[in-house]
Amino acid sequence: MASRKSITAGLVVAAVSAAGAAGAAGVHGHKKNESDVAGDDSLPITDASPVAASAPTNVQQQVRSEATAEGYSAADAEALSKLVDHESDWNPHGKNASTGAYGPFQALPGSKMAQAGSDWHDNPKTQTKWGLKYIKERYGSPSAAWAFWQKHRWF
Repeated sequence: MASRKSITAGLVVAAVSAAGAAGAAGVHGHKKNESDVAGDDSLPITDASPVAASAPTNVQQQVRSEATAEGYSAADAEALSKLVDHESDWNPHGKNASTGAYGPFQALPGSKMAQAGSDWHDNPKTQTKWGLKYIKERYGSPSAAWAFWQKHRWF
């Protein structure tokens, strides 16, 4: 049987590995102003935890569900998936260590998601509601936001 110390060490290694993998996937960066969401490939997510490792599945399901409810096309759904994958690797607690951008859509500051609900810090549904509204208002569609991201590496 493994000791408590070795189990804890294993969880820390798993959390660090998850954060490193998320950073390699293309995680957020700094913006010109706080109304923008971040997207620089070189900065790692912080706040990775063993619990968060299972959370991306829930976030992906929530984003897909909300995108379907909004009537997005298959192309928009794919663009949305690419955006969230590059921004946060689907981590609802992903935080940019440099800018403080937070959540799956990397809101900057994260607290602006409170517009969508007071549980913005922990609820993927609230984060998704905010993220889809941001994309619609700023870019018109996830496909347009993805095109912008590909050119600028942030959105």
